[in-house]
Amino acid sequence: MDDDLVLETERLRLRRYRLGDVDALAPMFADAEHMRYYPAPFDREQTRSWVEDQLERYERDGFALWVIEDPATGAVVGTCGPA
Repeated sequence: MDDDLVLETERLRLRRYRLGDVDALAPMFADAEHMRYYPAPFDREQTRSWVEDQLERYERDGFALWVIEDPATGAVVGTCGPA
């Protein structure tokens, strides 16, 4: 079992962020519509910093946001979780 796994259904897999997620998340976080509730979209370095912040929160707080994956393909399709 994946230690990063939070929850899996037939349609979705929720898991902890990994530093390797930056490539998949950068285009999503650069999209103005996706980031409409943030002050501005993120560039690649801001995305990397975001992922690093989530990793720190797992250690410090025991929880943070999660990646949503398509279990059939492993593609990152979003993020969610307790704020």
